[in-house]
Amino acid sequence: MIFEKQPDLVLPSLISVNVVTPGTHTSSPGVSSIAAGTRVAVYFVHMDIIDVADGGSGTPINLSGSVTFDSAILGIIGTQGELDASDPTLGVATTSYPTGVNARGYWENSDSLTLSADRRTLTFNNMRVANNFSDQLRLILASEPPMAALLGLAALALGVRARGRRDQPRSGRG
Repeated sequence: MIFEKQPDLVLPSLISVNVVTPGTHTSSPGVSSIAAGTRVAVYFVHMDIIDVADGGSGTPINLSGSVTFDSAILGIIGTQGELDASDPTLGVATTSYPTGVNARGYWENSDSLTLSADRRTLTFNNMRVANNFSDQLRLILASEPPMAALLGLAALALGVRARGRRDQPRSGRG
């Protein structure tokens, strides 16, 4: 399941992420960052635990798919440490995250994800087995300023330009 958590957020501080480069990742390539002040949209990907006691057979299940966004994916968080650290800033206060619980993240059981060259498509291949581990990812996307702000800036620019023309002396006829 993919949830939009923060549609338009200006990062108040530097955020650590695990994936920033296109390509296929079968483990966390390490830690990179996205700068404070960056305008982003935040999505959360969650894949439930498969519990044998709840009817799961214990046979691995392969979940695969892709999602394409209108804007570029700036970074992906997929390790427990970075997920936990980003919950307060990138999560939503009304959502309960398993912060500090050793049962979240990605790249377990031969999991992989691929970030496309244009950074707009995430493809995942997730091997689900019966365990107590929820696969989770946090996706950080580039975000544009809200339309109202853009319209306000455009109106301001047009007003300044029009005023500037009015204040210029006319030449030629006199």
